[in-house]
Amino acid sequence: MSYEYNGNYKSGIRYRKNREDGENYKWRYDENSEINGNYYVDEHWKDRKTADMIRAYSKVRFWRFRGMDAGFLFFVQRGSYSNMPVNKISPSESSSLNKANEFIIETNPFFNFKFKGGYLDFGLLLELSRTSITNTSTRWNSVSRAEQPDVLKSSSPYLGWSPSWESYSSASEWFFATGFESYSSIAIYKRLSLLARLTYLRKFTSIKKQYGNSEVPEGGTSYTFQRTHLRDHNKNENWITGSLGVSYGRGPVQLFVTLQLPLAYLIKQKTKLNDNDTRLFEHEKRNMWQVQEPTTMRILMVYALGR
Repeated sequence: MSYEYNGNYKSGIRYRKNREDGENYKWRYDENSEINGNYYVDEHWKDRKTADMIRAYSKVRFWRFRGMDAGFLFFVQRGSYSNMPVNKISPSESSSLNKANEFIIETNPFFNFKFKGGYLDFGLLLELSRTSITNTSTRWNSVSRAEQPDVLKSSSPYLGWSPSWESYSSASEWFFATGFESYSSIAIYKRLSLLARLTYLRKFTSIKKQYGNSEVPEGGTSYTFQRTHLRDHNKNENWITGSLGVSYGRGPVQLFVTLQLPLAYLIKQKTKLNDNDTRLFEHEKRNMWQVQEPTTMRILMVYALGR
């Protein structure tokens, strides 16, 4: 659903709900081996992923003078994502649930300038996001003599950098991203123009993971979580790329030839692991610039119909 007024204001809202079922793969070591093995498909359980997302945006042009425009794009998103095992054979309630709740706010100021024989577009990115993550399960409560849902899973950390397979009880993630993109076209002769684009993005991420045990305390009636370890992980990521090209038009045909420059990537990260009293692990590493996408040449031909 969207609404537009006078060409200077546009707002919209979108809701999406999605559900996907996929196979649950597990690892099995070969006989008499602690290294070699193979993945196999679980015969009884599959994974179910769900996503609920609502998104709202507004685009406002607040200044226009001759060939110059300025405004901003405002964007807000609220999302809820979950992953749980589902029995393939018979309907049954899931005993565990991994859930993430996300909130994103973003604003993009922009500037457009049209001049004789070309134009310049410039946009700025400012984005802030917070995500809370919980890994829970349903456990038998011997005091109430009933199953208690949404109990944080017990977990313990890996002593070192956090591997992808490391489990944790809960986490919170913040990230802030900023950057810009500039695109220009300058006419050289009649319908022959030079094209140039420059893109830079920087993203700061902070993740705090909690590990511990869920137990019914003596004299208590329900499970409570006792934290034993805390991991503080920070990342600073940078991307930069651009392109150079020409466009040429003749009659109804417009030809674009563009040289896409490499997408360069740089990351610096630091992790700290503490128990309730002492620092157990701390390390920082910084990679050299890497190329995530190589240089490419693109040719596009556009034919205008009805001319």
